[in-house]
Amino acid sequence: MVWSDYLEIHGAAKELLEIAFKRHNIEVKTDHLGGYNRVLSHFKKGLIHVIPAMTRNSELADHTIFIEPAIYQQTYAVVVKRDKEHHPQTWDDLTMLRGVAPRGLTFGDDFNQFADDNLHVMRTTRPRQGLKMLEVGRVDYAIYPDIQGDLFVSLLDLEGKFEKTPIDIATFNLYAGVSNALDCNIPLEDISITIQALIKSGEAATIFNDSLYKWMGYSLDQKGMTYSPIE
Repeated sequence: MVWSDYLEIHGAAKELLEIAFKRHNIEVKTDHLGGYNRVLSHFKKGLIHVIPAMTRNSELADHTIFIEPAIYQQTYAVVVKRDKEHHPQTWDDLTMLRGVAPRGLTFGDDFNQFADDNLHVMRTTRPRQGLKMLEVGRVDYAIYPDIQGDLFVSLLDLEGKFEKTPIDIATFNLYAGVSNALDCNIPLEDISITIQALIKSGEAATIFNDSLYKWMGYSLDQKGMTYSPIE
């Protein structure tokens, strides 16, 4: 959805919002300011005006005007090696296992709290690194956004080695959000109508698909890419 090459922000959500805002003669400037906590701090202060992909979670609700409709529905998969005799089936089954997930990924309030209290989940800078760790047995499971995980398994030639568990981490909608601290008016209702039109026409789906492959290609070619959705 949103990712960084340490120089600027990329991703489908950014591209979609740029198109929607530009159709109302609003130019959007993007910048890379660091990790999630720093971005959130700047957003709350009004130093960042728009976040292109975020969830309606308790941490953000008081600082944000969410633009309807949701631009994407995010789901997560727990991936394990096929050759294991017993696979985890529930959140509780993960408590005695070692996990891995890309840095910057959050999973909604409920699972985030459960993970903080009960799980050992390592974070990797490079998204593909977690699947490599799973392949050699350094971890017992990996958590990935569902579609991205499928593509990584394919591109890394790991089909047949992994399988998804039935564990439901979270499924939630992602919205564009505007800071409450913004000191000017923008036509949010008109932008909302434009986003609806982009989704209905299929243009949004094309943007998401193309952007996903750009992210995958960059992550496989470069050493430093991070996946940093604001959720």
